[in-house]
Amino acid sequence: MGRFRSGYRQPSSLLYVGSTAVGAAKRHLNRMAVYRRLQRTEFVDAELSLRYWASQHNLFQFVLVPLEFCDSYQRAWTVEHELIAQWQAPVNYPRAMSLIKKTAFGFRISSKRRGSFYCTFGLRLWRKLRKRMFGRSPKFFIHDSRALAWGLLFKLASRTRASFETAKLLRSNKTADEEVYALIKLSRNIENPHRNRVQGILKGVAKFRKKMHWPRTSRPLGVLPTASPSFSKECEKWLKDLILRYKYLFPSFHVPKNSLREVPHQSIKKFLHNFRSWEETMWEHDFDLESVHCPCEQFAGKLPAHCFVSGHVATGLENLTKLLPGCSSILSASAASTFFPGRNHWMAKSRALFDQWLKRHKLPATLHPIFQSFCDHQWQQHVAALEQSDRLNWALVQKVKSALRSDFVLYNEDHHPNHVVCYCPRFFLRGVSTTWNDPSVFRTLDGTPEEWRQRILKRVPRDLSRRYAWAFKEAAPLPQGTVFLKRKKQFAKGRTIISYSNSLCSKLLELTSIALTLMVKTLFADSPGMQSMPQLWRSLHAYWAKPNQEEDVEWNDDLVGFFNAVPRKDIMHAVHLIVQEYCQTSGCSILSIDMLSKTGHPGKPRGRTKSNLKRCWVSDVPLIVDLSFATGVFTAAGKCRQQVEGTCIGNQISPILSGLPVLLAERQFLQSLPTAIQSSFLFLRYVDNRLILGPQKILLSSQLRRFCDPNFYDGIQLETVSDHQWLGFTICAKTRSATFNLPEQPWQIRSPNSAGSWQLAASGYFSRASLIRQYSWKLAELGRFRYTHHLELRFQFNSHRVSRPGLLTPAVSVMIAVARDDDGVDTIGMNVNLRDLPRPQFDQFCLPRSLPLDHQQDLLSRILSVPGLMKTKGPATVHSDRRGNGNSYFMLLIAAAMNNCESKSQLEPKADRPFLPVIPIGQREVVTLARSILASKIPYKTIFQHDAKAYAMPQEALHVWEFPVAHMPGPEEQTNCYYLWGHGTTAEGLVGILTLGRVIRSSAEAVHVAPHDHVCSFYGKATQHVHYEESKLDFVSKLHHSTKNSAGVVVGGYLGSAHHKSKSSSTVHEGHLCKFHPLVHSPSGDKRWAVREAAGRIDKIWILSSTHSVTLPMSTPNNPRPITFETGEGQDWGVSWPGLEYSVRSTEALPVSDVQREA
Repeated sequence: MGRFRSGYRQPSSLLYVGSTAVGAAKRHLNRMAVYRRLQRTEFVDAELSLRYWASQHNLFQFVLVPLEFCDSYQRAWTVEHELIAQWQAPVNYPRAMSLIKKTAFGFRISSKRRGSFYCTFGLRLWRKLRKRMFGRSPKFFIHDSRALAWGLLFKLASRTRASFETAKLLRSNKTADEEVYALIKLSRNIENPHRNRVQGILKGVAKFRKKMHWPRTSRPLGVLPTASPSFSKECEKWLKDLILRYKYLFPSFHVPKNSLREVPHQSIKKFLHNFRSWEETMWEHDFDLESVHCPCEQFAGKLPAHCFVSGHVATGLENLTKLLPGCSSILSASAASTFFPGRNHWMAKSRALFDQWLKRHKLPATLHPIFQSFCDHQWQQHVAALEQSDRLNWALVQKVKSALRSDFVLYNEDHHPNHVVCYCPRFFLRGVSTTWNDPSVFRTLDGTPEEWRQRILKRVPRDLSRRYAWAFKEAAPLPQGTVFLKRKKQFAKGRTIISYSNSLCSKLLELTSIALTLMVKTLFADSPGMQSMPQLWRSLHAYWAKPNQEEDVEWNDDLVGFFNAVPRKDIMHAVHLIVQEYCQTSGCSILSIDMLSKTGHPGKPRGRTKSNLKRCWVSDVPLIVDLSFATGVFTAAGKCRQQVEGTCIGNQISPILSGLPVLLAERQFLQSLPTAIQSSFLFLRYVDNRLILGPQKILLSSQLRRFCDPNFYDGIQLETVSDHQWLGFTICAKTRSATFNLPEQPWQIRSPNSAGSWQLAASGYFSRASLIRQYSWKLAELGRFRYTHHLELRFQFNSHRVSRPGLLTPAVSVMIAVARDDDGVDTIGMNVNLRDLPRPQFDQFCLPRSLPLDHQQDLLSRILSVPGLMKTKGPATVHSDRRGNGNSYFMLLIAAAMNNCESKSQLEPKADRPFLPVIPIGQREVVTLARSILASKIPYKTIFQHDAKAYAMPQEALHVWEFPVAHMPGPEEQTNCYYLWGHGTTAEGLVGILTLGRVIRSSAEAVHVAPHDHVCSFYGKATQHVHYEESKLDFVSKLHHSTKNSAGVVVGGYLGSAHHKSKSSSTVHEGHLCKFHPLVHSPSGDKRWAVREAAGRIDKIWILSSTHSVTLPMSTPNNPRPITFETGEGQDWGVSWPGLEYSVRSTEALPVSDVQREA
């Protein structure tokens, strides 16, 4: 290898290394044969280098140079992979996976290094292996030579006895684990089909060697960014330290990277949209449209006149700023903008992402406390950063939702999915009903959804159900339809969308759609309608680049009702023609479809069939299309319906089916034109948008008059576009220019204050800058594109230096303004400073800016009152000496109990204490705990010092309040917290537990032991998941339904030692084991746990209250309604007791009968 290494010290820009067993000449002839098939756009198996040469038409720029003649093909194969590794040939696998990218124009060399799924290796791998194997037994020999390792991999790939002998060698004690791991990493650089076979054998070797496991490829850790500018750097540093600290837990040579993957936060539209709940009311048997709630009269004087359509509210959220002051940043933002969630939601999502990372790399769950402490620290920084910025957060979005969701329907409008529109419920449901009740498109069916689901199952042919058994979901529900109301029709009708995702034959329809697309591209690759958007714009630019003496004329029109208007008989006729012509042309009857990459090739799959590689018989395509029409039953507007004409928007096969009749009609007409006329004009079509450019005398000639006629397509009408808009650009045929249509409303672009990183928040601006550079066309405006690119690079540079919201707005303002303004563009240089630019004129676009919030007056403090605690009269004297601790909390709870028993307390509000939302709790449980504390006479001021927490669990119909306990008399505090135990009791038992500071051991009669035997344990529940709030709450909720829990109060604590699994379900045996083990798990049906009394220290007290029980009304004078969390996110606001304080003070807080009963 040394003679080759000296000539190529630097990686070549375009270099390909290959080997052959039949000679260089024959190998080159075979390559040329495949190359010619690729040039004819045939579907053929070809290596990535050939596809790159075919797309770039540069194969003949490469020169074939023989390097070495070997005595065997194994030697040639080894030399080939050694040279690829040393020279890092960019056209060879695996280097080509990161340097060559597939675009709409074919395979191209990427300007930016992209991540490759399979790792490339250098010479360091074997140097590391030799260091690890230094001083080991001389029987290990694989680490001596990398060429020997390549030879072993070649033998594993061969289907001979040598493969068996090599696998036998790797399983024996003559091979070290480190050498096997090195071979596994080396095998990732082999191309298919050898790679799958080699890795399959190596997986068997790793499974056979009991101390090994198959290493997973490194994937970045998913994170939810916070508002802290240093979050990404600190997270990468923490992950790097964690990996290095526990490096010994990873397989050799397979240590993961500390890279991060940003997970998007929840969007505004996902949180606000409530149309589904209003549409479900139409399924009620007594539904009456005129009886639906209409709040329009109530808001007639509060909203301007343009917010009403036909007397009903139908307006965007940006027009409700006077109705919701302080929420303008949410109301004017795009619905695709994201917001920062609450603490519990962020913690739960972060833990789930970290669990995925741990599970992938087979790491132990003992790393959870480390991650929890890191998250606690990051959340504190997030809260501090959020107070000093205008970023969108959960509190703002929740305020908008709580104010509008009960009175209005929040949904989008047609053509604007990121615009939240506020509809009157009656007006919205009337538009939905009018759309679905159109008899020319839909038919209403009698029967329930379950009856029709059973009927369409019988319509599936047996041949298809047997041949494509994997593609049917018999238990899948019917598809569900919705409507996007159209503004141009005054929201009286809309566009129908039917979701076929996870339906009966959704996978089969997706398979057929890919197969039909491949067949059409094989037959009519150059036909209009089959080009991608970059190819369309390249054709338009090429046409305008040609000199033309005559002035062009533009014909811009749309196909009205494209999906719903195409006759089904025309669709079936087109499908039969396509299938027949494809079979005659290719002679292929089976297509192999890759369901993941959405590609395929003719013929059966080679080798072992993968799970994502499916077969599609060409003759079955017409049957599947007919099946999609027969089974097209869906639910919408409270009825089962079926489309009688056209194809459903939302069906996986609809785009290709709707375009087939149109494609054949256009192809037939264009082929009938003379060649001179065909080359004199340009015709482009993207789905249902047509554009024709050419001289006026050509477009008005008799040959093209029929093509421009509104009735050219059977069943589809053509509608002229008067504003010259085409695919987001304004087309001017006279000046030969295409100008990008900039956003005119703030909600048309992602808010700069969105949650996430600044790069993600500015993605909307960068994507528009890219569209301007690629698709705009005007020779005099080329300078603006260079300046736009300069601004983009400048923003990226500054955002990496420091992330601050003040930088985004000026940079993007100037970028969009300069791209719109034609004056002074040529005078702006590449090194211009943003402060030196003249202020542009915003004639049609104004960048949305969020108004700053007053951090001294928080949103919740403005809409809710701020009561506090002061001295009271009578025996129930309560005083809050410290703010933020738990003393005032429990003092108030005791005051409530004393108020029920003796007298009523008069509490006065205090204006400087903030009021936070409160999760209500049942009065019986509160009084029971308070009376038990008073009866036990414990020093509650010392014991209850920490803040309590409240959680809402709507799935369990349960509210949980958790009170940490400190300095409780009883067993000593545990150093480690491995287990969490819980014990439910009665009201009398709770008094005894609080008095003694421990759970009393079970009686001899209850355990069924002899009177002289000694019992040292009590029974309850326990769990190992003690560090995650979700797991802990799930554990506590199970104790709520326990028969032992009659008081609604559960005590629990932590244990720091391992548990013992009992082999017998006898309580006598379990009690005996507790003498030797502090925690014993019973195999009985109730899965009880026995806890030694001396080890059961009480650390927690939980109040468990059903949401169906009588609750204390958590209300204030300014907010009379109880405050609850309807989303069930369990926001960790802490327990706020002023609401309970008002319930104690108010004489109407508790019913008199209930008070007397509890007293």
